Amino acid sequence: MQTADHSQVEEIHINGVVGQSFTSNVSLGMETPISSASVAYATQRDAPAELTVLSQPTGQMRGGRYDNYVYRTDGSKEVFIYHAEFGINGAHRDFKDRRVEWVYTRMAINERQDTETESSDGNGHSTCSASKAVGNVYGASKHSTLVVVKMPDYTEGSMGEITNTIYDHIVSHQRQTTSVVSISWGSDYPMPPSPTPYSRFWKDMLKDLTELVSLGVPVVVSAGNDALERDAAGNLRLLSDKAPAVFAQRDDLPLVVVGNCDNDGHRNKESQRPGKLPSLRSNRTLFAPGTDIHCADVNSKTASRVDTGTSFCK
Repeated sequence: MQTADHSQVEEIHINGVVGQSFTSNVSLGMETPISSASVAYATQRDAPAELTVLSQPTGQMRGGRYDNYVYRTDGSKEVFIYHAEFGINGAHRDFKDRRVEWVYTRMAINERQDTETESSDGNGHSTCSASKAVGNVYGASKHSTLVVVKMPDYTEGSMGEITNTIYDHIVSHQRQTTSVVSISWGSDYPMPPSPTPYSRFWKDMLKDLTELVSLGVPVVVSAGNDALERDAAGNLRLLSDKAPAVFAQRDDLPLVVVGNCDNDGHRNKESQRPGKLPSLRSNRTLFAPGTDIHCADVNSKTASRVDTGTSFCK
């Protein structure tokens, strides 16, 4: 694990017209006006490279081109990111003054894991991926509310239960139109799109995800990191083949499956991708920077770690 340090966020609020795209020769990237609405932007200077990529114009992805991350801060409604995993190190500066809620699965409560920390089983994975979502320094959506949904382990029962916990919480709080679900893990073994031969836990997860999507809730999942591994027939496992990402192969479940690319837009060789052979181009395919990214270190209040994987692309 490597450590690094980055400058804190510098916020700049501007009242002006809306700009849809960014140009490299204008500091805040405002271009052709499309309305006279009041807009607020913020600039994070000397931001992590994977964030600066997100500020680049469409079709011009290249790492190292810009130093700053520019994003809007004038959302008309609060957005809730449901982070499904092992909890976070909330004492880290990346979560300071962030809006964070905690929700626990029944198994987490029964196993006395209902504490505002990251479980030791996570090895910092959950804190890292959460900081990429909303962190002061490392996050892409800094003004969203993080809803930490904590499960105790990676067993089938735990993974099958957490999606139901999320569904119940979103519905009971009437957040169907303001929520996004983020899942940065997968089953221990490859599965077919339909989990008929498998346990009821995977069937429960499939049911919960289907109901969430039917409510209009985007569900974003990791594509997987096994593209260099081979299946029983000796073929490379190029396509996402673990739950929940494999469920996206179903025509009735439009999950957002995200693969890993570097800051120049090249697919990481270990990253799997969604789709059905041989017509990959016709399927939902999305890649985001996830190679050598920076995120909050679970073992510190200030340090970062450098990591790689599809878990950190969302």
